[in-house]
Amino acid sequence: MAVCSFLGHWSVYDADIEYRLQAAVDEVVRQNESVDFWLHPWGEFFNYCFLAVLRAKTRSPQTVKICLIVSESQYTDIMQQKSGSIPACMIDEITMYRVEHTQYRDWMIPYRMLQRFIVQKSTYIIKYIYKKLYDTDRKILDFSENRQDTEVISVSSEETERIIIEHIGLMPEQEQHVFQKIDGGCTLKEAGASLGVGKERTRQILHHGCAILKKSLERRRNRARATLGGQEYACGIFALGRESYSSMRSLQCVIDFLTSAYQVKKVYIDQRCAESGFMMILKGWYPFSSKVHVTAVTDAEPFSEADREEDILRIRFCPPCDAVRYVGWPGMENDTDGLAAIADVIERSDFCLFHGSAARFAEEQRRAVCQKKTVIFVDIGKKNSIQEGKPAGGIE
Repeated sequence: MAVCSFLGHWSVYDADIEYRLQAAVDEVVRQNESVDFWLHPWGEFFNYCFLAVLRAKTRSPQTVKICLIVSESQYTDIMQQKSGSIPACMIDEITMYRVEHTQYRDWMIPYRMLQRFIVQKSTYIIKYIYKKLYDTDRKILDFSENRQDTEVISVSSEETERIIIEHIGLMPEQEQHVFQKIDGGCTLKEAGASLGVGKERTRQILHHGCAILKKSLERRRNRARATLGGQEYACGIFALGRESYSSMRSLQCVIDFLTSAYQVKKVYIDQRCAESGFMMILKGWYPFSSKVHVTAVTDAEPFSEADREEDILRIRFCPPCDAVRYVGWPGMENDTDGLAAIADVIERSDFCLFHGSAARFAEEQRRAVCQKKTVIFVDIGKKNSIQEGKPAGGIE
């Protein structure tokens, strides 16, 4: 069994990181019979890592295992399914690390301890680090790169590294001086001595200079994303079964996470779910409801004149939905299970939410997914040791 972890910046500075990261994850899966992916929720880069692993698990469910490494507070949020937390039904195992933060003056020390622990246990490390940005602990980097039994896979861009060097000239004179001293191998104390300032002030000057570089990289990334058209994710919902507190709470947690982490803007919902109490989660009292466009998908042909069919469907589903889509597939005239509508929902979605006990045809639908993309299936009714409140282990 292989263990793969991730080491990267809080932010992402490349518009195409999603594709390079996915290629790296897929290569690790291809080389091994089974892979445990260890992830720690930490910034924007984590969201891309989690997405890549979810896609890999969709393709190889028996090979890929998603393991979350969290603090005690994060573990509590997941157990209570708080808004914005990672849904328990989307992971396979959770490990909680316990560190008494009050005994450290620097709040980053516990995080560095966790990083070192994860690196020690990893067979593969997928790395997204630009060293000249100086926001990652150098000791952790050196430790990961010098481990002989760990393969480090870099998903950084050589072009971005070149841009960083070119943009050093954007820094003020004092920041450039400190940056060049540190880049030349000087310590913070030695670099500060050349300016007549202390170690902490030198750190602040370096941080300010690197912040200028990061802002420049973010503008470049945003321009590239605008040129590419950006990635808009869609979510499909079908076969949720009967409304219950646990299922509605689980759906809410997943929807909150997807809209915050991946900016899901479109939702396609099967007709049966559109006419159920689950619509309160999508178009109820939550602040994101006005930003998400919900389309009901139905194969129930209305009994009316042809030119009024669309109006009849709108009256039936809108509100609470924003739009309605009628699908009538040849050969499925006697479709009592709504497979035509469900197939259309899956076809248009990047994430598909369903309740396993209610989705009698989930596997058939999974195999029917269009081959040009990978749809991530999330069973909101998934029961495992995580939801029962039993962490897989603890890191002291």
